[in-house]
Amino acid sequence: MTYGGTELMVAGLIRGLTARGVKVWLFSAGDSTLAVPQYGHFLNSFWPPDKFSENLHLSYAFTRLREQPPT
Repeated sequence: MTYGGTELMVAGLIRGLTARGVKVWLFSAGDSTLAVPQYGHFLNSFWPPDKFSENLHLSYAFTRLREQPPT
């Protein structure tokens, strides 16, 4: 998988945080290759996002965090 600018920055941040022992949850499409717990509404990434996809993704993330906060 290739990353765009935002994804590249997030990937670097996640790698740096996990190397320092920080627990990271990634809310992303299911085809992300980062080695951290991943959660998301969509199984595969797509571009451009449709009119409501970002809202669905955020809603999923907030619901997951409300139901099971990170420890």
